[in-house]
Order: sequence, then C-alpha cells, then structure tokens
Amino acid sequence: MAWQSTLSFVDSTKWMILFLMLMSQLRNVTACRGRCSDQGCDSDKRCYECAEQWYGEGCDQLCPASCSLTSVKISEFESKSVKLCDRLNGTCKEPCAAGKKGSKCEEDCNSGCESGQIGIHSGNFCNRYTGVCEFGCITQYHGTTCDQRCSEGCKYRHTSIYGHIQNCSSITGECENGCMPGWCGRKCTNKCSEHCVVEFSHYYSKNIRECECDGERAGRCKNGCEAGWYGDNCECIEKLAGCDVRGCNKTTRDCLGCLPGLFGTNCKESCSTGCVGCDRITGECQNCKPGWYGAKCTLSCSSDCFNNTCEQETGNCLPCPEGYFGRWCNLTCSKDCGTQGCQRDNGTCYQCPDGRYGTRCEHACSENCQGSGCDRFTGACISCQDGYTGLTCACRGNCMNDECPESRCVSCQTGFYDDSCDVRCSSHCVDEACARLTGECLAGCEDGWYGDKCECVGFCDTSGCDKETKYCLGCQSGWHGLYCNSSCPSNCGENGCNMFSGQCHFCKEGYYGSTCSCTGECAQSGCSSDGTCLECSPGFHGKQCRQECPANCYETTCVRESGVCNECKTRYFGEKCQSFCPQHCRDHSCIQSSGECENCSPGYYGVTCEQKCPLHCLDDECNQSTGMCSKGCKPGRFGDQCVCTGHCGDKGCNLNGTCTECAVGWFGSDCSVACPSNCADTCGRMTGVCDACKEGFYMANCSSRCSENCNGPCEKNNGTCASCKPGWSGAKCECTGYCDRNGCSKGGRCFNCLGGYFETNCLRPCSQYCLNSKCARHTGNCLNCPIGRYGDKCDCTGHCENDSCSSEGRCYKCAKSWSGPNCTTKCPQNCADNSCDQHTGTCLGCKTGWYGPTCECSGNCDKAGCNQEGVCHTCKTGFHDELCLSICPTVCGDKGCNRRNPQQCNCAEGWFGATCDCSGHCGEDGCNSTGGCYKCEGGWRGALCTKRCPKHCNENICKRNGRCHACENGWYGPRCKCRGHCQVKDECNKSTGICSECAPGWFGELCDQSCPRNCSGSGCHRHSGKCYGCQKHWYGETCECTGHCDKTGCNKVTGRCHQCENGFYDKFCLSACPTNCDASECNRTSGDCLVCKADWTGSKCECRGPCDAGGCDTTSARCHNCAPGYFGDHCDVPCGENCTLCDRRWGICRVCTDGTFGLNCTKFCPEECVGACTFTNGDCVQCEKGKMGKHCTKNCSSNCYDNLCSINGTCRYGCISGWDGYSCELQKDEQTVTFGMFWIVVVGVASLIGVVLLVVLLSCILKRKRTSDQSVDYANNASKPTKRKQRNWGTIVRRTDTPRPGLRPMTVHVANVGNPAAVSERYVME
Repeated sequence: MAWQSTLSFVDSTKWMILFLMLMSQLRNVTACRGRCSDQGCDSDKRCYECAEQWYGEGCDQLCPASCSLTSVKISEFESKSVKLCDRLNGTCKEPCAAGKKGSKCEEDCNSGCESGQIGIHSGNFCNRYTGVCEFGCITQYHGTTCDQRCSEGCKYRHTSIYGHIQNCSSITGECENGCMPGWCGRKCTNKCSEHCVVEFSHYYSKNIRECECDGERAGRCKNGCEAGWYGDNCECIEKLAGCDVRGCNKTTRDCLGCLPGLFGTNCKESCSTGCVGCDRITGECQNCKPGWYGAKCTLSCSSDCFNNTCEQETGNCLPCPEGYFGRWCNLTCSKDCGTQGCQRDNGTCYQCPDGRYGTRCEHACSENCQGSGCDRFTGACISCQDGYTGLTCACRGNCMNDECPESRCVSCQTGFYDDSCDVRCSSHCVDEACARLTGECLAGCEDGWYGDKCECVGFCDTSGCDKETKYCLGCQSGWHGLYCNSSCPSNCGENGCNMFSGQCHFCKEGYYGSTCSCTGECAQSGCSSDGTCLECSPGFHGKQCRQECPANCYETTCVRESGVCNECKTRYFGEKCQSFCPQHCRDHSCIQSSGECENCSPGYYGVTCEQKCPLHCLDDECNQSTGMCSKGCKPGRFGDQCVCTGHCGDKGCNLNGTCTECAVGWFGSDCSVACPSNCADTCGRMTGVCDACKEGFYMANCSSRCSENCNGPCEKNNGTCASCKPGWSGAKCECTGYCDRNGCSKGGRCFNCLGGYFETNCLRPCSQYCLNSKCARHTGNCLNCPIGRYGDKCDCTGHCENDSCSSEGRCYKCAKSWSGPNCTTKCPQNCADNSCDQHTGTCLGCKTGWYGPTCECSGNCDKAGCNQEGVCHTCKTGFHDELCLSICPTVCGDKGCNRRNPQQCNCAEGWFGATCDCSGHCGEDGCNSTGGCYKCEGGWRGALCTKRCPKHCNENICKRNGRCHACENGWYGPRCKCRGHCQVKDECNKSTGICSECAPGWFGELCDQSCPRNCSGSGCHRHSGKCYGCQKHWYGETCECTGHCDKTGCNKVTGRCHQCENGFYDKFCLSACPTNCDASECNRTSGDCLVCKADWTGSKCECRGPCDAGGCDTTSARCHNCAPGYFGDHCDVPCGENCTLCDRRWGICRVCTDGTFGLNCTKFCPEECVGACTFTNGDCVQCEKGKMGKHCTKNCSSNCYDNLCSINGTCRYGCISGWDGYSCELQKDEQTVTFGMFWIVVVGVASLIGVVLLVVLLSCILKRKRTSDQSVDYANNASKPTKRKQRNWGTIVRRTDTPRPGLRPMTVHVANVGNPAAVSERYVME
C-alpha cells in the first residue's frame, strides 16, 4: 500500500504541475492590451502586431468602415474578407472603393467623375489623394476633379443617350458648340448687359438679350438699350458722346475708354491741340505734334528750332539749324567756325579751319607753324618750320621762356648749350645743367658718372674711357667691369680683381673661390656671401661641407644637412646604407627606406621575400604580394594557390583541397558533377537542384517545359507565364482569348473580356474610336464616343441619319439640322424647322423676319448679303435704312435711293446730285443747266469734278488741276505721290511712292532721312547713309568723327574717337604711327610701337639694330651703343661665339665666356683652372685643391693646413704645427718651443705630487673610521647564535679610459669574494 500511496502522490503532483502551466499560459493570453495578432505582445503588454481590422497604438480601434475588403487566406482551401489599415494612423491599405477618396476612404469623389472598371470593380473612381477622376468627367462637367459644371451660357446639343446637354471641354471648360444668345467668351461666362432690349426668339421660344461679342467681353447690344440706359453696352446712365465702342463700366458707370482726342472719367474733356494722344485720366500728352512741348503740349517750340521741333519735356531745340546755337537756337555761331558749325550748348566751334584756333576759332596760328597748323585750343604749333622752336615757333633754338629777340636766344633752356642753344647737355649732368659755351656740367655728375661732361660711367683709372662706348680703358684698384662701376669682392687680396670677370687675382687668408667668399669643400657653384657653400663637392656634407659621406652611399653622394645617402650601393639599405638587403631579393636589390625587396628570386614571395611559393605552382613562380601562382598550376591542381582538387568557384578551397563553393555548372562535395543541362548557370551544391532554369523550362531540375503559349519565360516553381502570345491569356496562357484578371473556365472561355476586346472568346478588338477602348461584350457597340465621333461604333465623323456612314466615317445622309461634307456643320439658326440643304447649307425656308439664302439677314439685302449680325452690306433696290426695310421715295423711281440718305437718289453712271441732274461731284453751288459744276466738292477735281484728289493730299483737298494744297505727313511732290525727297519731283513708283533716285542730301528707302551733316557735296549712300566723302577735318563712314577712328566709332557729341584706326594715335587719332611699327600698331597716347618690323628697335622703332638703353640717333637711326653681344655700324653683327661683349667697330672681344680668353675668345683656359681665366693672358683665377700658380700647375706647400692655398700660394687655413709665413715656408724657433715645454712639464709634475698627497691623507682617515665600525659590528654579531653569513665584497678595478665629466676615476665590479683583505686599502667601495 505504501508504494501505491507513493504512486498516487506522484500522479497528483504531475497533474498539479500541468494545471499551473496551463494557468500561466492563460494569464499570458489575457494579459495583452488590445486586439493583438497571433504573435502576442511584449512584456509591457503592447501588441507586436494588431489583429485584422484593428489599428492604433493599443490595437483598440476598428479600421474605418469605408476601407475596401481584402481577401485573406485562412488555409489552403479557405479565405475570408477583412478590412486592413495602417497600424499607426488607420490609413486604408487597399485602394478605395468606387466613389471614395481620402487616406481613410471617408470622402466621396465628385459627382462629375465618369464611371469605369478597375479589375472586377466598376464605378466613378478617383485618385484617393488628389481626387482626380480616373476616367475623366461626365458630360456637362469639367476640371481635373470634375467639380465644375459647364456654363449655363453653353449651347445645347442633342445626344441619343443623354438628350439635350450643355457640353464643354473637360479640361478647359470651353463650350464645344458655342454660346447661347446673350453670352460671350470661350467659356460663355460673360453675359450681355441686363439693360439690353429683350426680344422674343421663336427658335428658343423665350425672350433673349443679344449683344456683339468682342473676344471674351460682351459688347454692343444688338437691339438697343432699355429706357434710361445708354452706350453701346447699355451700361451708361447718361448719354456720353465721348465713350468709345466699349461703353461703360458696370460698377462705376464711367467710360471704359475714350474716343481719340478726349479724356476724363466720362471722356468729356478734349486733349490739347498739340497732343498726339493723351492720358485717359490726366490728359497729359503721350507725344507732342511738331512745334509743341510741355506735359500737355500747350507750349510752342522756338521758331528758330530746326524743323520746328524741340524736346517734349524741356522745350530745348533738338538739332539747331546750321549756323545757330543756344537753348532756343537763336544765337549765331562764329563766322570763323566755317561750314562745320558749333556746339549747341556753348557755341564752341566743332572744328577750326587751317590756321585758326580758340574755342570759337577767333585767333590765327603763328606763321612759323609747320603744315597742319596749331593746337585747336592753345595755339601751340603742332610742329615748327625748319630752324624754329618754341610753342609758337617764334625762336631760333631752344630758348628759355621763348625769349628770343631778333630770333637769338637770351638764354638756353635747361639741357641745351652752344651759341644757338641747339646742342644737348650730357644727360648725366645733375639737373641737365651745363655751361652755355663749353657744355661742362655745372652742378656735377649723376651718381656713377664722371668727367667734365660726365661721359664716363665708373671708376676709370687715369687712362679714362672710350668717348663713344663709355667703356673704361682701365679700372682703379678695387673696381671692375666695362665701366669700372662694380666693386671687387671684399676678400680679394691687394691686387684686386680682373677688370672683365671680377674674379680675384688672390684671396685673403682663409678664403677660397674665384670671388674668395667660400670657407669649405664647395662644388663649382661656389658659395653664398657668408662663405657657406651653395653645394658640397661629391663625398662631403655638413653646413661647411667638411664631413665625409657614408662609405656605402652610391657614388659617395649624400644629403648635405643629414648625411643620409641619396642612393645605396647594391646589397645595402638604410638612411646611411648600413644594412644588408634580405637574402632572397632578386639581384640583391631592395628599397633603401624600408629594406623591402623590389622583386623576389624564383620560389619566394612577400615584402622581404621570406615566404616560399605554394608547392604546386607551375615553374615555382607566384605573385610577390599575394603568393598566388602567377603562371598557373601543375596538372591536377586548381585555384589561385593550386591547392584545390575540383572545379572551385572564386572563393577557392580549404587546406585539404575541398572547394569552398563550386564553379558555375558544377556541384557535389568535390564539385566534380555537372549541373542538369537545363539549369541557367548554377545549381545546389549537394542536391543539384537548379537555382534558375533556361527559358522555356521550369521545376526543380528544369525538366518540365513551359506552356507553348507563353511569350517568353515562365515562373520556375509553378510554370506561370510572364506573358502570353497574342490571343492567349491566363496564368499559364490557357485561356483562348483576352481575359481580364478573373481568368477563364476550364474550357478556356473568359469570364470577362479585357478592356478593348469583345465577343464570346474576347478576341475581337473594340472599335478604335471607342472612348477608352470600351465596348459591349456581345455587340461591340462603344460605351462612349470621343468628341467628333458618332454612331454605335463611333466610326462616323459627323451627325449621320440613323448613324449610318461609310467605312471612312462619311455619312450617307445628314441628320436633321446638320449639313456639310461630314455633316458637322449646324444648319443656320434662322432656318425654318431647322432644315437646310445637306450639301450647301442653304436654308430650305426662313423664320419670320429673316432673309437671305442662309436666313442670316434681318432685311431686304441685295446679292452682297449681310454681316454676322444680319445687317445688309447693301440694300436691295428700292429699300433703305439700317435694316433695309424702309421704301425709297417715289421720286427716285426704280433707281432706288441712298441707304443712309434716302433723299439722295441712286444716280446712273456719270450723273450726280440729289436728283441726279449734275454731271460731276459739285460743291454747294450745284451745277448749271447742262450739268456742269460751278465748283468741285471737297476731294474731287477735274473739269467735270469726276476725278478724285490724289489720295495723300492733306485733308483730301486739292486744286481743280489736281495739285494738292498740302501733303499728308511723309508724302511729297506737287501731287503728294512720293514717299520722300525725289531727285526729280513726282518721279517715283506709282504704287509704292518710292523715289527712283533721292534728291541731294537725302537717303533711305523712302528718301526721307537727311544725310549726315558733315558729308561732302557728293551726298551719301541711298541705303546705308554712309557719306561718299567728308568735309575737311571730318572722318568716318558718316563723317561724325574728328579723327581716324576704328569700328567702335566716336563720341557723338565731341567727335573724339573711342579707339584709333590702325596706324593712327594721339587723343584726336590724327597722328600717324611710326613707319617701322609692325602692322602699323602703336600706343594711342605715346605713339610707341607695340611691335617693331624686322631689324628695327626702340620705343618708336626708330633704331636700326639692337641698341643698348642709350637708344639711337633719331635722324640716322644709328645706335649710340650696341646691345651686349652685337657690334657693327648698325649693331646687327653678333660678337664671336664665346664673346659676351665686343668692340663696336672691329668686333674685338672685351669679355669672354667662362673657359675661354683672348681677343676673339678662341683660346681655352688651362684645364687645371676652376672656372674662368684672365681675358688677356689666360691666367687661372681659381685652382683645384692643392694646386697654385698662374696655370695651377704647382702644388701648394705641404705645410699648408689641409693642403689648401690660394692661387699665389698663400695657405688658406694657416700652417700646420711648427710652420709659419704666408706660404708656411718658415719653421718656428725650436729653442723657444723647448723652453716653453720645460715650464709646462714642471708645473704638471708639481700638480701631480699635490694630488697624490691629498689622496693618501684621505685614505688614512677613512681607514681609521672603517676599523672602528668593524669592531662594533663584530661585538654585536658575536652575541648572536645565528649562522655566519658570507659577505659579498667588491673588487675595484681602475678605468683605463678617460672618464666623462662628473664621474669618479674608478669602476666597481661586484664579485663573491669572502676576504675583505683582497681590497686595496687605497680605494673605497661604491
């Protein structure tokens, strides 16, 4: 029983545990807040996802009821419809149902949206966010959201489906059939004035107001205004005669616009008589008529203004008549201005005649001026006649202040001397002042110039300088150069330096180089001013170039500052090439900075070639960086490192050769099995299942073929076609027709046709004219037609009777109320019963009150018909007035009468007058009994007054002989036939009025433009207005410039050129550029040539050959001095090959290039020379180290320090020990040396003895102290029973090297020695 009780307890416990687990799960289920999905919630009881149809942070809100239902799969065979929305904001996830929009589909689409089908759903769909209708608008609505109704002013049209509709463009809202009477504008939104007279319309069977449409605006009322209203548009509350045809504003009742010549709100005020149009509000003139100016053109221009014209704002004359100036053109130009006239503002002459100057040309130029006269304003002569000088050419010579009684200078101008003051002082005299008779400089010479006349330019010796070249014949000590104006280097010896090269003959002690400025082992480039070498000689480095480069440097060269080698010898690397390259570097070569190999020997790789190539590399070669076999693998191996045993992919294989992944087309553990043949590239590594199939196959191994009706590939897993061949549809293209997404039956018949197809099998396309390609499935009739198409199939292009038309869309017969070849023309609105001829559109009958073939005329019109408003162009004979409804007086008989003036009968040809009894257009006096006029009526001429006046007579008035009293503006000639000033009066084209030739002084197509005022008498070109020639002193195509200007022309007021024409300069562009300027181009201000012609130099190219800075003689063009490197009379012969400066006359060289000497620099300096040698004898200026003498063939004294001496043998750095003198040739006195050494030895020995005694004394003191300390220690240790420890002592060894400052003169080496007596008592242990 005990065991049974035990089992019972175990069972009870087991069930209790299960019960507790179940309760725990129930607590978890009910603990979540809100409607959670099967995924449950987190520890905060928040749902991971909401259950279907719920949303919100706590999943406690139902999705909007307006959301569309979505099919959700419950199991393989079962699904349910639910409403899904966004978790956060409740936005519907599926598209809205038909007629709904908004994020939650809570709003209605506009009622104007057209219905259509999307998938299996149909209705008036619109974009859920924008509200734009998906299928456009229904009839009578327009706008992107179809929320606007067509205007009530649109004309109705009849449709078989909707009846009478007011249709308009769904995009623009423009009425498609025009406007109803009383409405205007493309959208028919502007209504005629409500004050137009109402008239009953039989056609519309109601009262209507009609008005003329002026574009978008409603205009003149056709039937007049109601009582108390005025104006063409019947919006004026009083008669306003000044309003234009637009009438009055509906709100303000002011005129919308005024008739010409009137202004004011009601157009009752007249513009000024001088106005050409005026402002509607202020009355200010837009432009003035000729002769008037001011804001309202009420002020008269001056009678002296040219052509009676002046500026509208100021009244200033525009151009003055020739010979006048001033604001009112009432002042006369100076008679000395000649024919050029003067400036309007101040009367300044535009140009003076030759020989005159002054602002008004009132002065005569000096009679000694040369040629072109004098300066226009100052009177200074532009140039003088030969022998005369001064501003006005009154003096003979360069006189001071132009004082020259009897033409002889009282005193010379500064810079000139001689009796006639025509010789120049030396330009190097201070202030250019020199004695009048001798030319000697009075105030001395400028710096660097010497001599009585300051002709020499340096410190020449007593032999002076060459008078022409100014070269010194010899230099004073310490100076060199051709002009002896350069000082010798400061470290040259007493003999100074070479006159031509400046190289020292000898150096001061301690200095070296050609200029004695270097203090170390310098290269040939020498050294700086402080003696520091610019570059060190090979093998040396350091600031003074005295330290040797490391031994392993290539060619023993190194960096000057650090001594680091520029390059190492083979096998070495490091900054100073102190290390060996790695063993396996190819050719033992490596990178100097890192020691890395540039290339490895065969079989190795790595930066230092320390790693061996993989075992199976072909020829044992591999990539130095990666170790990958570069030539491939040995047979049977694969991969970059040839360790793989199968067809591996890009990732290679592991160490045992197994592929990480297989190459394309292979599978298996060793990648040795080929993938199925229909796989597209890869398959599963272990299974061989294709990752993708070739086109036309599907299933795991791509063993099944896609449906033959697929147009292209199919889905790999289930064979669903991506697209079908024509005529097939469905997932696997099993449907025999164009089905929509609902598919087809097992027999292949579509449940519904795809849009654009109909019939049982959905294979026939709907008519191409159906709107949105939609038609009925069984009949194929279009559901809707586009604008301009009609009939069941929308294949008719017009309104056909019974919708019957040909294959081209042409009607066999037009429907009632339509006509034209396509039956698209509405019968005229006034046809009786709306019937008209199908082909011509002519009414078969007219409504009451209408006349004419198309019943558009409102009266008795003749054959000319009437205008759009029905008003006759001309009345039928016997009728008159506006509508041609009144009968003419009986006196006119069958002749009829004038429409506007019925008292004037219509006369037979050749007869005139009220009763047709005059033979011409007679004036008020009428005619005599024979019909002859006493006087012609205005506008008529000739003996019988039957010819019209020329049409361009002013106000149509002419004499009886046909000559006009005056012409209209822009017409000329006795009969005003010509458009301009013709050479022969009235000789012009009869139809165009264009002159055959222009009269002198006129140009232009119409000969109505004046030639430029400065053209010569030959006039100007007919079309361009360019002058054939200019009056004197005027230039340019239109002679408006005072000089030779380029294409940019000149200032229209001053005549000054913006830029000079090529070949001229100065501010007037009248001076010719120097003749030797290349391409005749020179500086406008100075006249200096920009580029010279070949063989010419100088600022104005006045010199022949290359001259130095001194220039040349302007008369002969001969250089004062040649430029360096040239000689000859014209300085055009180069000096010798090695010559940098030579004699001008003979070409003898004065200065040679380094390495040559002699008169022609043809001799070479001795090879032992360093750099240049002396010009005359070839003596070396500097020798190599250890050499001296004129030709550097002698050795320096062996007693010179560092074996360095100057060219004269003076030791540079002094002597070695025991020697003295400049050349260290003197041995110092030995006795003096010995005596000195004796005292040094005595003092040294005495010092040593003192040191020894001091050391002994200190040793004794320390020894006593140590003995005392040891006794105390012994006594203490003897009382202890511990084991005696062996003590470590140190041995003391003397240092044999010299100690560094601060160290004691001994070194302690610790050793395990037990005997303290082994340590010398003379030393202490540290």
